[in-house]
Amino acid sequence: MICLWPTTAPGRTVRRRPWPANGRDWKSSIASPDRIQASADRAGGNLSQILLANEQVEPWASIVVAADGKVSTYSPEFMEVTAPDYDNFVFGNVLDEDIDDFANNPAFRRAAAEIEIGVAACKLQCRYFAVCGGGAPVNKYCESHLLSSTETDFCRFSVQASADALRSFLSDKRLES
Repeated sequence: MICLWPTTAPGRTVRRRPWPANGRDWKSSIASPDRIQASADRAGGNLSQILLANEQVEPWASIVVAADGKVSTYSPEFMEVTAPDYDNFVFGNVLDEDIDDFANNPAFRRAAAEIEIGVAACKLQCRYFAVCGGGAPVNKYCESHLLSSTETDFCRFSVQASADALRSFLSDKRLES
């Protein structure tokens, strides 16, 4: 996936969906019927696959190019995250650098190593790993400031809740048969 990210273009504004400031409203928006259905569809699709692919934990599977040429990978939202230890998740610039050098960027190498540690920890610790494949690095970083962390609130409220709901639904259907 290649995503063109307009947020860093000078003089441009980007419309965003307003999130409620109140955490309760945030959680209820995550638990909306449409969101649950979409997550259940994704969980069902993931459960039906033999080999799970999570593009958010695979380097360069998702490439984000901002209007000013900055390049990132993993989670597209990284383009908006301030993280000095990772050069704000900017791993190169297509306007003035060679694309082949992006993977040698020290910030990229550090992020890649920590994301890999987090995915391995998820695989060892989490019974939902087959559904999400190691989570979303941007959620891990924004919630804990660690790319190597495991379970996040986002995972609990979307992936895990959806997987549990799907499991319950399928179990109820089996009992009805």
